[in-house]
Order: sequence, then structure tokens, then C-alpha cells
Amino acid sequence: MDDPLIPIRIGQRCFPQESDLGAIVQIHSESKNFVVCIGHAEAVALEEALLNHESPRPMTHQLMSSILLGFDIKICRAVVTQVVQGNFFGLLVLERKGSDGISQEAHIDCRPSDAFVLSARLGFPLFVTQEVLDEVPSINVSDILSSPGSDQLPEFPGLGSDEEEES
Repeated sequence: MDDPLIPIRIGQRCFPQESDLGAIVQIHSESKNFVVCIGHAEAVALEEALLNHESPRPMTHQLMSSILLGFDIKICRAVVTQVVQGNFFGLLVLERKGSDGISQEAHIDCRPSDAFVLSARLGFPLFVTQEVLDEVPSINVSDILSSPGSDQLPEFPGLGSDEEEES
């Protein structure tokens, strides 16, 4: 991954009135704000993580955090790597010291929504590639909330209604 990495942070979340739509998450970088739409389960998990709430029984992201900690695996960072037909893709960078004391690094594909939840739980930094930042439109959640029909999801690259699917 040679593309420059730009630090990002999670901002305001917007929950449309239809709960099955999930949430719209504001992402802030130094030069641009954009949004990522996430599913309902991930939205609930993200809110619980940001508020430091624990479930009585471990949920998926809590289980994942426990497994990583149990095997002394550290998540160094997560990167939003690309947008394809409106879908965001991400990467977790994991690190573990081997029995020889040498650090081993692994790159694991992930959904950015899962990376956001894990970051909120474990405190590792989030990044976006410059390519993604150049591609996404500048959108603020507050603009979505104040516009009529705010239950509408924003348009993302590759999802325009005038685009035809390629066969």
C-alpha cells in the first residue's frame, strides 16, 4: 500500500427513522469530511463501543477483541482502502511478536464498519488512502439531517441511478 495514509476519526452518527437502514457515520479528515453508511448491527455495536457499554454476553466485536488480546495480537491501524460501486473496503494491520521476538505483521481485509467498532473498543488509529479521499464526495451528516427527506442515503461513487450495471 504505497498510497499516502490520511488520519481519520469518527464523528456524528445519523440514524434514519427506519432502523433497518443502519446508520450514516461522519468521517473527518484534515482536508475533507465524508460519510460511510453502515448496517444496523454494526451501528448498534459502534454506539455501544463509543459509549463504553458492555453487553451482558460478548457480542461479535467484543469476542474478536478478546481473541486478539488473548493471543497477544495488536491491531496497529485500520485503513479505508477503496470504494467500489459505493461499497467501502478496509484493511486491518495486525502485529504479533513471534517466539523469536521478531514482530510479524499481517494485513487482513475487513469492512470499515467492523474496523470502526474495533478501533472504538481497542483504541488504534484509523486512516484513509488519498485515492479514497479523492473519490468520495464531501458530505456532512448535519447537512443530511437538515435536508428534506433526510431518510435518503447519500449518493456514493459508482451508485448513480443513471449508471447501468455491466454484464
